[in-house]
Amino acid sequence: MKTLNAGLLLTLALFSSASAQKKVQIHWYIGLGTGSDAQQQPATRKVVERFNKSQNRIELVPEYVNYNNARDQLATRIAAGNVPDLVGPVGILGAASFQEQWLDLQPLIKKYKVDLSHVNKKVVDFYKSQDPNGIPYAIYPSFLFINKDLFDEAGLPYPPQKYGEKYQSKAWDFAALRNIAMQLTVDKEGMDASMSDFDSKNIVQYGYFPQYTIEPQSLGSMFGAGIFAKGKTAQIPPQWIPAWQWFYDGMWKDHFIPTDAVQKSDAFGKDNVFNSGKLAIGYSHLWYTCCLDTAKDGGKVKNWDLAVVPAYNGKYTAKLNADTFRIMKGSRHKEEAFQVMLYLREQPELLETYGAFPADTRLQPKFLKILQDKYTPLKINWQVAMDSLNYVDIPSHEAGLPNHNKALDAVNAFTLKLMTKSGLNIKQEAETLRKQLQGIFNEKK
Repeated sequence: MKTLNAGLLLTLALFSSASAQKKVQIHWYIGLGTGSDAQQQPATRKVVERFNKSQNRIELVPEYVNYNNARDQLATRIAAGNVPDLVGPVGILGAASFQEQWLDLQPLIKKYKVDLSHVNKKVVDFYKSQDPNGIPYAIYPSFLFINKDLFDEAGLPYPPQKYGEKYQSKAWDFAALRNIAMQLTVDKEGMDASMSDFDSKNIVQYGYFPQYTIEPQSLGSMFGAGIFAKGKTAQIPPQWIPAWQWFYDGMWKDHFIPTDAVQKSDAFGKDNVFNSGKLAIGYSHLWYTCCLDTAKDGGKVKNWDLAVVPAYNGKYTAKLNADTFRIMKGSRHKEEAFQVMLYLREQPELLETYGAFPADTRLQPKFLKILQDKYTPLKINWQVAMDSLNYVDIPSHEAGLPNHNKALDAVNAFTLKLMTKSGLNIKQEAETLRKQLQGIFNEKK
């Protein structure tokens, strides 16, 4: 991957031959996802300078926007008819606020014969089915992070690291996860949550928590892929209701999952529960390595590894987060923007500064080596992450919704309710949410 693909080289060469022409400016909007932080900008500038010197037809102009303001600023520019050409990298959820504004890239992918043979077929299918506006770029599989020291202290074997393996001669499913999570939840007297004398008001260690991924879509997709909308009709995927019930009972009945108040407390890491060293199993994505301290940095989790997600009704679902670059429909230079996109996705400096796991399998070993070196002397089984790509959620849990931003506000309010209120009837709450979403879908923008 040290050289550009042949189609791109030929196109740029043709562009360069027209040196007498004024350069076409391609405005690259950075900040709707990652990329706008000050420490990320030097790598971006280096790539931009190299591209601009490589040919005489296109001038790439980066525009850095603070993440907190990026959505509103882009909306303002769209309303004013002053759209950038290229946006990214940005995930599916971030792009969903502008889902009608993105150019379908499939015709250009076909025209320029973009080679996707080095991308996991499941990932290609994920993008094709969910995101025709992007090319596979940065992907973040999901799996379990396990604190091996807490397992050792409890005398429990570690969860499976291969899909299809059993746990203690039984299926590795959510019943098994609940069972060991309760045994790994401990009160101040050393009693665990499976014991009759367990004190649920004085818990010092929890068994399980979905780290930074507690949205209802995320919780639900562990029991099977789904989406809140079928066209403009609101729906609650049927498998999501037992998923929410499992999670809710884990907090308020079985007490192996921390509530909102606990997870935000100083004692449990101020939201970063797994990093506190007081959580045995965390469910998250590969990007969570950004927030897991190393031993040399004083990290409290001294000995950790990865494990596969449990199955529901015999089926595994390991949801995927995915970032890519997008071209706006309103761009006046769509093909030039596409040429820039092809160039950017092959630049290793960008992947490194974004902390992004490359979709291109040829670039993955180098990325994983960087991660492994970061956590030496631990020997992390990164194959778990690779294997999880075979079980991605199609459709994506991050898919856009009608009247997306307002619908997302309602979903977030539902999340907070689950996390802060005991005694709820989950089936009734799910139906209330469905009706609320239908009302929002029916509104005119």
